[in-house]
Amino acid sequence: MMTSLLFANAANPVDAATLLDGRYQVMEVLSNHSWEKTYLAQDTRRPSQPQCVIQQIQPVTPIPNYEDAIRHLFRREAVLLERLSEHPQIPQLLACFEDEQGFYLVQEYVNGYPLSIELAPDQPWHPQRVVQLLLECLEPLAFVHDQGMRHGNLKPDNLLRRVSDERLVLVNFDSLRQMHLSLLALHNQGETIVAAPNEGYQAPEQLQGMPRAASDVYALGMVAIQALTGIHPLGLPRDPHVGDLVWQEDAPVGTDLRRNLTAILSRMVAVDPNQRYQSAAEVLQDVSRILQPAVSPPNAGVEPDGVFSAAPIAPSLLPHSPSEEVADKLESAGATLLVGVGIGAVLSATVGGYAVLVSPAAAVDQGNQILERATRQYQSGQLPQAISLAESIPMTSQV
Repeated sequence: MMTSLLFANAANPVDAATLLDGRYQVMEVLSNHSWEKTYLAQDTRRPSQPQCVIQQIQPVTPIPNYEDAIRHLFRREAVLLERLSEHPQIPQLLACFEDEQGFYLVQEYVNGYPLSIELAPDQPWHPQRVVQLLLECLEPLAFVHDQGMRHGNLKPDNLLRRVSDERLVLVNFDSLRQMHLSLLALHNQGETIVAAPNEGYQAPEQLQGMPRAASDVYALGMVAIQALTGIHPLGLPRDPHVGDLVWQEDAPVGTDLRRNLTAILSRMVAVDPNQRYQSAAEVLQDVSRILQPAVSPPNAGVEPDGVFSAAPIAPSLLPHSPSEEVADKLESAGATLLVGVGIGAVLSATVGGYAVLVSPAAAVDQGNQILERATRQYQSGQLPQAISLAESIPMTSQV
């Protein structure tokens, strides 16, 4: 039997003396927002009482059907996070439950420190170390994108260096926030939404409310540029004519590895998402290629900075503009569709706020037709049926 949420009681953090779900002892409040709180807790039912991280999602507005809708989407989100936690560089989802105070996700506690500690101002990294950073992050991110999802909140504070094996772990996915905001927008509560602060890592389209997998690529590119230059993203100027970042002058140059890395990063952070890599797997392929030694004469060996020469970068890796044919396909497929108020908000939440990876050459997309039917269901007051119909849209659909 489902719990009836008491919205009025969801304003304050859980008391430290309370056992959540009868087993999780709250130790510390890690974050406290109007609709979401994060706790460090102990699992008292396990012999070693290990620590865990608990996210509490609190419906804060008594909107008709909000509770049922967020319960439905919360369960779907838990399934997606459970699937992602199969990767060793993504925290495991241990449990999910609900009570009178809201919905809860229990995740593995990662003993580590954020990458931001390693990124000291005015202390640029060697290009080889930046390449290693990219490889560490791209592999798990490619797994996320391969599942048809995205992280949505990549920045140094959400890349934890795990103490046990010194590997970077992706934490604090943005899907729950997107789910919450989409449901508020569905009920014309958009004016109550406070936009996330621009920390310099978010892609332009993400700041406009249209995130996609390429937005993750942009964010990771900004992290790598910060490492390579020693300059925070907010300290980098932009070209006043095209809007692209101006950072190459601050990056060390002179070797093939440096030049190739600069070319890849420039494409990762292109202001036009259609000129960017569309997924982490694409970036991973090119980053791996630049580490392959070039065929050199017998006397050629190590470069002055101790790095083996990398193969010259292919012209296709450089920032480019899509052909008119591809641009037309993207436009006709609705690649820049803005999900607005109404059933579109439910659809964006139905996939957990994630973007879907698609190919312009894919089979005929029936998503728009299904969307229209779902919209009619919603407008007639049949929200559960509308959500169910929305979920039938294939993951390969642009919608």
